[in-house]
Amino acid sequence: MASSIHIGRGSANLGTFSEAEVREGLQSGRFFLTDLGWREGLESWKPLAQFPEFSANPMTTEIGVPPLSRGFTPTDASSFASEEISATTQLQSTRFMTKRITRLAPLQFGVVLAALYGSLSLIFVPFILLFAFLGSRANGNHSGVLAGGFFLIFLPILYAAMGFILGVIMAAIYNLIALWTGGIELTLDDAPPR
Repeated sequence: MASSIHIGRGSANLGTFSEAEVREGLQSGRFFLTDLGWREGLESWKPLAQFPEFSANPMTTEIGVPPLSRGFTPTDASSFASEEISATTQLQSTRFMTKRITRLAPLQFGVVLAALYGSLSLIFVPFILLFAFLGSRANGNHSGVLAGGFFLIFLPILYAAMGFILGVIMAAIYNLIALWTGGIELTLDDAPPR
């Protein structure tokens, strides 16, 4: 009975699969020959392309790579196999662009939201100044203009601080939820040339 194969991509563990599931995953684009695999008896993780049962993957015939001829020496064959793997990987990476957001850096997310919130607050500042000016003209005192000037400086700083704090909290909560759910899956497509 064949042992289960653990599959990983980057720092993500994709799970444990049977040989048939991995072969089907390679054909459907779920797995790539560059994904790392490990099973009992191996010393370390290695690309799926280096597993004997997957090295003669039928996916290679789809991209027009000819089979090895009898004239190849083992050196030529290994060179050819790496070109074959590279071409297969390029085909798979252009056909399937599904990515998963599994972690957000809390401080970086906080900084981005701070800049966004601080910038958006600048939209409200002219309206606050206008209302402060109109209010001070109606009452005959200039305290409204001073309050408006205070908000001109204070409001962007307040919004940026709120954005930073909320960004850090939201990223931390997202990271916890992504551990349970696997994160948000995005399907990316190449933009047509303009």
